[in-house]
Amino acid sequence: MLKRSLAAAIYVGAAAMLTHFSGAPATAMTFASTSVLLATLPSTDAAKPRAVIGGHVLAALSGWIVGVWLGPSGYAACLAIGLAAFAMQATRTLHPPAAVSGYLMLNQSGHWSWIIAPIVLGSVALSALACLMDRLGLTTVEPGKS
Repeated sequence: MLKRSLAAAIYVGAAAMLTHFSGAPATAMTFASTSVLLATLPSTDAAKPRAVIGGHVLAALSGWIVGVWLGPSGYAACLAIGLAAFAMQATRTLHPPAAVSGYLMLNQSGHWSWIIAPIVLGSVALSALACLMDRLGLTTVEPGKS
């Protein structure tokens, strides 16, 4: 339990550093719940790189498209998150924490380039770090334990 908690803290620190350097530090919050998921439930489908990367990209695209079309509002947020959930399910990249990426793209009036940095770069970096942590045995799931 302690190793996984430390792993979550390392993931959040990496995401915060990356998003700070990308010029979009508020987007670090989109990776906080992803970090906890990767550290504590690494064997779930939602923690696989395909889901982490695809989910964040699809959610960010959904938020950006709806934001360009409707602007930020409560109704637009509902539409953006619903569209992101549909897209993630349709592509088998369901990663529930990624919904925050769509919300931030919509409500922070994120420029389309945020999809590349920090969203793509952040999700790829977290996925790579999760693979490394797993290989080092820091987040490996032991049989009979979750």
